[in-house]
Amino acid sequence: GMVNPCVVGFKADDLYQVVGGILRAGDRICIYSVGEENETTIIWENAYVQGVFDQSGNRIEAADEKTAAQRINIYLDKGSVEEFYSKLAAGTLRAVKVL
Repeated sequence: GMVNPCVVGFKADDLYQVVGGILRAGDRICIYSVGEENETTIIWENAYVQGVFDQSGNRIEAADEKTAAQRINIYLDKGSVEEFYSKLAAGTLRAVKVL
């Protein structure tokens, strides 16, 4: 349902508790924002993980169950990119893996 899909990237330490580094390409995540009084709001549902990379920037294959993802690329609509990076910079985003 995206009008202008694009790929956004972030480091695991930018998005608190990124599912313990177990994300792989093809996974889906929900991204929540935590407010000043610890109220939690879902911001993006079922964001598609486009690719994951280790600390050195090497792609992690889906079959690799041991290497922790340090850099993650996801698809978002272009209209959401500014909000995503603003909330990311504020440190209010959390990710949950959809099973």
